[in-house]
Amino acid sequence: MFVCSFKASTVKIICAAFLCIAASVFVIALMPDAGSAMNVNKIVSSGDISLKGIDSEEKRVSLLSELGIEADKDSVQSGEVSVPKKFDAVLEKYNELQKSQGFDLKKYRGKNVERYTYSVLSFSDGTKVGANPTYVTLIIYKNKVIGADICCPETGEYSAVIG
Repeated sequence: MFVCSFKASTVKIICAAFLCIAASVFVIALMPDAGSAMNVNKIVSSGDISLKGIDSEEKRVSLLSELGIEADKDSVQSGEVSVPKKFDAVLEKYNELQKSQGFDLKKYRGKNVERYTYSVLSFSDGTKVGANPTYVTLIIYKNKVIGADICCPETGEYSAVIG
């Protein structure tokens, strides 16, 4: 059996703590902040595309096609969600993305809405999906689109759907 011991002076302990703090600050400085994760790139500029009467899977997929997004016909995930009455910092940032498209989720605080998420296959403008899976989400209230985003969970990037 091998035993190793050492005596640490107060100066050595303080230096070790300082180095740990400096290393932590350096690592945190290299991490992307929430602002860069919410990369608001306008993928598509829409003309007179109606966002009302979206009451079926076919209409949702057709709307995405009109917006230049080829999506898998079957939603990856769907369900009813409640828009919180109070927005935290993350929801405020997400709502800024929605406002950049002409939506405002604050109008729907406390309401139950439908969320449909589809896997993106390609974009009509030639933008490639890439190796990481990409998803488009539609938020619908009473058959009207009230929010949308494109996201890549692996990179943490969110983009606007409508320009």
